[in-house]
Amino acid sequence: MKLRNVLAAVTAGAALAAAGAAQAALVLVGSWGLNNGPTLDLASPTSAQQVAAQLFGGAPEDYVISTVDTSANALAWYAVLGVPGVTFIAEHDVSSSAGFDLSAYVYDPALAGEQDRFVNYAFAERDVGPGIPEPATWALMIGGLGLTGAVLRRRRPAAA
Repeated sequence: MKLRNVLAAVTAGAALAAAGAAQAALVLVGSWGLNNGPTLDLASPTSAQQVAAQLFGGAPEDYVISTVDTSANALAWYAVLGVPGVTFIAEHDVSSSAGFDLSAYVYDPALAGEQDRFVNYAFAERDVGPGIPEPATWALMIGGLGLTGAVLRRRRPAAA
């Protein structure tokens, strides 16, 4: 097989692979208010990731929690159960809560009326389809193909 054919096949294959590859992105799945959930006892802290899995399906590790609905900042609103008016932002993993009973969802009478003020947003990684190359990518690819063709055209077969 000639070198020209091999280079053409490799270039075409690389271009097709780059154009058809699926892109994964964090997508907003849904949201909930901090104080919207069921009333539970104080010994049942619930992490924001667990809440997202309960509300939207899947496993807790599938979710990134955020305090803003435009990007996943990996922070969540939690309530210190039984303490009136105390809410704070903590990382979505509550293992570092230093013994406090925390919740990202359960109803706490100490926070009555606060469900709309503190909202957690759940993001999950989803395939968003094949990426569309930018014009600069197309120009670079076409330029590379042209240069490869020019080099192959200038090569002269060796005399036998």
